[in-house]
Amino acid sequence: MIMSNVPKPEDVQATFCLTLVDEWVRGGIEHAVVCPGSRSTPLALALEANPRVNIHVHLDERSAGFVGLGIALATGIPAIICVTSGTAAAELHPSVVEAHHQGVPLIVCTADRPSELRSVGAPQTVDQNIIYTTSARYYLDIPPAGWEMRAMWRSLAARAYSEALYSPYGPGPVHLNCQFREPLVGQYLDMPAGRPDGRMWHSIVSRRMDGGSVAFEHVTGTDTTGSSDVLTGNADEGLSTELLIHNIVSKAKGIIVVGQLPPDVLDERMSIIKLARALGWPLLADPLSMCRTSDPEVIAGADAILQDADVRSRLRPDAVIRFGKPWASKTLNNWLAELGDSGVEQLLVDPYWQWSDPGRVSSFIADHKPVSLLRAVENNSAIIRDNQDWLQLWQVADAAVQEGIDKWCMDHDEITGVGLAREVFARCAGKATLVVSSSMPVRDAERFAQKLESPPKVFSNRGANGIDGVVSTARGIAESGKWRQTVVWVGDLAFFHDLTALLRTAGQSTPDNRLTVIVMDNGGGGIFSFLSQAEKLDSHTMERLFTTKQEQNVVEIAKSLGAKVVSVDTMEGVRAALRDHVVGLEADGPLPLEDSTASTPVNISSHDISLITVIHANAPSVLESAQIQLELQRQISGHSLQAVIAESS
Repeated sequence: MIMSNVPKPEDVQATFCLTLVDEWVRGGIEHAVVCPGSRSTPLALALEANPRVNIHVHLDERSAGFVGLGIALATGIPAIICVTSGTAAAELHPSVVEAHHQGVPLIVCTADRPSELRSVGAPQTVDQNIIYTTSARYYLDIPPAGWEMRAMWRSLAARAYSEALYSPYGPGPVHLNCQFREPLVGQYLDMPAGRPDGRMWHSIVSRRMDGGSVAFEHVTGTDTTGSSDVLTGNADEGLSTELLIHNIVSKAKGIIVVGQLPPDVLDERMSIIKLARALGWPLLADPLSMCRTSDPEVIAGADAILQDADVRSRLRPDAVIRFGKPWASKTLNNWLAELGDSGVEQLLVDPYWQWSDPGRVSSFIADHKPVSLLRAVENNSAIIRDNQDWLQLWQVADAAVQEGIDKWCMDHDEITGVGLAREVFARCAGKATLVVSSSMPVRDAERFAQKLESPPKVFSNRGANGIDGVVSTARGIAESGKWRQTVVWVGDLAFFHDLTALLRTAGQSTPDNRLTVIVMDNGGGGIFSFLSQAEKLDSHTMERLFTTKQEQNVVEIAKSLGAKVVSVDTMEGVRAALRDHVVGLEADGPLPLEDSTASTPVNISSHDISLITVIHANAPSVLESAQIQLELQRQISGHSLQAVIAESS
């Protein structure tokens, strides 16, 4: 009888998965989100076998995808998502789409049947080939592992990791569709040797790691929408920054607008603030940029300031520099479009070629990170003019807006997005990381969140701009372990949409973190009250098809899912609940036993930490909330208008 030295297929399959995980751990991966399923057994067991991987088990694949997204947002390192075959893969699609648009690194591993079981009616088999279409930065359909191919295993894992972090279009999701054959449980053999110094099989050297070059080469391109000047880096030739300086930076009246930044660009946000300081230009800062600091150049009330046509005309700039994604504010976005149409040159700093320019008004596009532009300006500082009067005009308008909001909050105790934006941001500053839902909360944050010396780290699923998976994303951020406290602010519909985020698998270890969910319950989708549909449709049709008030009770459902619930009806109640449940600590510091700023000391036990706390903020109805905001807007717009007119006169 001829004896074969070829290992059993199930042992090869198990060792293949073990090698993938070992290679990913070499790159720094620490977290994997696993959903229960049979076909994914080889990879799930390999993840469990590596002591350096934190396993997060979640029942619902849709929610699990967003948990992985939150982990990757918090850490900046890809999270592994492991699911079985069939509709499990399809349910990850929303989170993959969000990761694609937001630039979040994920390694999505879907188990699949081998080729002989495809298209023959085998159970739980769907076409998973390129299931995420263009949302995946990289895709590979991996056949069942063969021992003769083991020399390629580490390269495969390193490629997936590198594509998730260093794709030319920025970080994003990678999809590995892994074909596994039964039997699904095998013994581990010796893994192929890795690099002896512990590095990954492939190490990436990218010019984007240090912000790219500080020089710009001028290239003119034309597309079907017209012509556009494009600034692309050329480190070798070091061509002049003269075009950039003379067309943009030398303007006396310029503004900088910063929206949500790609996750890996957030660390350069101080470069944007320093650029505004160097130029003497106002910096219109979306709170998602984390640039809404107490620096004098920072303007928080841009949306309110620009409501009045006369104010807009008096604050018309000669040039605009833009970073990050567009704001949610239609007022600001329409104004930028009007400026572009009237010939005001705009530079879009877009390091990953996202082309975040829905108004198609950018005169120049620079595929660089903010630090490159700062260096270029610092190297040509002699051309910068004295812009103090211009900056002061914006500062006066912003001060008037902030005074108007503060006065309104002092005079009103009902729960609205105005008061929540003020209180939540102030309470989370230096204490907790914050997630805001991509509906009314993100807009209220834009309009009403104040400048803070140390603003909280803020996340929002503004890639696809949907409300799907908001609480799950926050839970992932909490489970990452990077911060001891995470606060998520959602409306009632976003809360109901993501209820499985509150589910907890029995037997999991108690997390060393806290998650507080603030639900502004105004009885439906408040965002629709500000859209044109509300002006054209009768109230019955609006409520039935759009605001969709739910019959279920937030408090009862949250309690039934094991959450600790606090229900409040006033802003004073909100403040008390925040004092009790968002305790004082530095973002990366240890969790204290009590909060010295609270009226009553809050003792934190391990049992308390294991609970998800839901603060149910019982707000006026959708219609009443909209009317309150419109009235406030009229008050502060008039106030800021008078201030600007007086200053400019």
